[in-house]
Amino acid sequence: MEPLVCLVVLVLAKSLLLSQYTLTAASSNHTERSALLAFRVQITSDPSGVLKAWNNSIHFCKWHGVTCSSKHPGRVIALDLASRGMAGAISPAVGNLTFLQKLLLMENGFNGDIPQNIGHLHRLQHLNMSFNSLYGSIPASIANCSELRFIDLSANKLTGMIPVELGYLSKLDQLVLDNNSFVSVLPSSLGNLSSLTILSINCGVGSSSSSYCLHGNIPEELGNLANLKLIDVSGNKLSGTIPPSLFNLSFLHTFAAGINQLHGSLPPSISITLPYLENLKFGGNSFTGPIPVSLSNASRLAIVDLSQNNFTGQIPPDIGRGGNIWYINLEINQLEANDVSDWRFMGSLTNCSSLKILALDDNNLGGALPSSMANLSKEIQKIYMGGNYISGSLPSGIQNLANLYTLDMTENQLTETIPEGIGELQNLQFFGLSSNKIIDHIPASLGNLTQLASLYLDDNDLEGPIPSSLGNMQRLNELQLSMNRLNGSVPIEILNLSYLSNFIMLSDNFLTGSLPIEVGRLRNIRTLLLSHNKLSGEIPTTISGCVSLEVLELDDNMIQGAIPPSLSNIRGLQILNLSNNSLSGSIPQSFGSLKGLQKLLLSHNNLSGSIPTVMEDMTGLMYLDLSYNNLQGEIPKKGIFSNDSAISVTGNPGLCGGLPQIHLTTCPLKTSEKRTRWLLLLTVGTPIVCFILFSSFTFLIYKGSPGREFHQKSPWTLISQELHMEIYSGLLVGSAMIIILAGEDMVRCIKEFWRLSILLLWLSRCSTLQSRGHPGVSLRNARCCEQPGIATLSRSLPPAPALIPGAMISKHWSTSSCLMEV
Repeated sequence: MEPLVCLVVLVLAKSLLLSQYTLTAASSNHTERSALLAFRVQITSDPSGVLKAWNNSIHFCKWHGVTCSSKHPGRVIALDLASRGMAGAISPAVGNLTFLQKLLLMENGFNGDIPQNIGHLHRLQHLNMSFNSLYGSIPASIANCSELRFIDLSANKLTGMIPVELGYLSKLDQLVLDNNSFVSVLPSSLGNLSSLTILSINCGVGSSSSSYCLHGNIPEELGNLANLKLIDVSGNKLSGTIPPSLFNLSFLHTFAAGINQLHGSLPPSISITLPYLENLKFGGNSFTGPIPVSLSNASRLAIVDLSQNNFTGQIPPDIGRGGNIWYINLEINQLEANDVSDWRFMGSLTNCSSLKILALDDNNLGGALPSSMANLSKEIQKIYMGGNYISGSLPSGIQNLANLYTLDMTENQLTETIPEGIGELQNLQFFGLSSNKIIDHIPASLGNLTQLASLYLDDNDLEGPIPSSLGNMQRLNELQLSMNRLNGSVPIEILNLSYLSNFIMLSDNFLTGSLPIEVGRLRNIRTLLLSHNKLSGEIPTTISGCVSLEVLELDDNMIQGAIPPSLSNIRGLQILNLSNNSLSGSIPQSFGSLKGLQKLLLSHNNLSGSIPTVMEDMTGLMYLDLSYNNLQGEIPKKGIFSNDSAISVTGNPGLCGGLPQIHLTTCPLKTSEKRTRWLLLLTVGTPIVCFILFSSFTFLIYKGSPGREFHQKSPWTLISQELHMEIYSGLLVGSAMIIILAGEDMVRCIKEFWRLSILLLWLSRCSTLQSRGHPGVSLRNARCCEQPGIATLSRSLPPAPALIPGAMISKHWSTSSCLMEV
């Protein structure tokens, strides 16, 4: 009986536990599902439609991107929505997924803050939110995620301080915070991360000018990170020296601190203390002293970037001993080479079979190039050695570097000729020999460089014609041959290169002939310079086909003829220099449409005619030089002509007017202006004189008839009253008198006014004139108009008040006025 009782008790207990577990599981399922749905609500864009299946039709553990635990059913342990193009905020509800071990949201468009309650994820090991648009600061609560091994928050817009609490994450293996906008020091607490192997807080290449980067010193405590393999703090504003303890991190393979404000020197034993060193990136600082010779012993060394510092001395002769270097950049330092022994490093680099980039430009390297340069790796792609003092010639075997696509030897002291073998470098895209002392001619074999985009041979002593074979360079984008002694004509073949879009510079040579009409085929060219040659003929009208042209300089030639008006079709033109030629004719009126033109230089030609007034509307023009021509007439007054410092018109004796600062003679009055002034004098002066005469005449009449009521008041007193009052005035015109009489049988009202310089007189009603006589005047043959009428005065009369004396209307009355012979 007792065993049966025990069995019943056990069954009941198991049922109770099972029921409790079921309830707990149901509760947890609800929590996890609610958190995921809350996460979905915050998503504003889901172009791949991943979240459409997040609904009741299937269990949330089967939703895309969701992984649940097999040990704890219904518990989400991973949320992976990487690279789905999603946008929106990260819901704080993600903090309720307390069993979460991986949260992978990288490469999306999430914005907003990182939720504070992310610190609730005590089991979280892997956090990657890189390449989003998250902003705000890193929440200090993240330190509660004590199981974290990996944090990548790079490529966001995070700001503020890097929390010192990150130093509590004792299990953290990788911390990547690149490309954000922190305003912070590098926390010394990071030195407590004893398990850390990767520390990368690169502010971004070229961003040292930004105010949003790390600043201050590199903490010495980072030297405690004995397991560190990579440290990258490039592109910040870190200052001071690198703590010596960092050079003792024996497992370090990448040490990157470029583009900061660091100084000091490199330890002589760097290869001994850093035996696994592969990548050394200290470029863009202020380091001094020599490059340690021991660096040659770093057998794994692959990348060496010590550019833009102040290193001195020679390049270590055995720097390529390890044979693994594929990138070496020592440009912009003060490194020296004076004899053959100083160039031994080149021979050691021939051991580097994977060498792709060699940059030694802007140093103090002198002497001749060693022949070993032609034995560098067949894989080499770029060689930069410009801005030095290298003499002699290019190695004859240079054609061996079959994969070379950049060869920059500009600004050296190279002499002799261009090797014919250069034409065998079929992959060459950039070839620069500017500012050397290269002699002889341009090899026709250069035409074989069909991939070449940029050819710089300017500022040398090259002579002879420009090879027509250059027309084979179908990808040529930049052609710079200025400042040589080239002669002959401009090859038509070059003008047929439709790919040319940046510039053609052929100035300062001895080119002759006319500019070919084919120049109009350069539809994409932006700069065309042919100054200081001996070109003749006329500017072809087809040049208007260069619709992308921004700078055109043809000055200091012997070009004749008129300036083609078609130049105005090049609407993007900014600089036009045609000075010092023999151009004739007038300045085209069409230039007024060149609103973007900034500089127009036409001096020292034979231009005639006047300066077009439309040039006042060239709003973009900043400098205009019309000096030493045969221009005539008055200088316009508006636009650029109102700024004396922006124009030059010296040497045009026929010009006049303009600003006083230009010191030109005053322009004589035109005939039309004289006539206008006389008419103005007559129209203004005549009424005044007539008014005086009429007033005097009226005064004498009234003075002779004091007894008449008709003359009790001055006619001007009556005229100044309301128009419906009686008025009186009169005027002798030859043998007739024009009389405006007052009275009930005569004109009731006269209203006079001016409109558009025309006087309109409205007469109300005329009746039979009563022969009243007038003192001293006998009236005969009196007659008067019977109907209203309009009288028109000459248009030359100026505007006047509404009422005027009769003297002003002499000889201008129509027959609608009342006439009486005297």
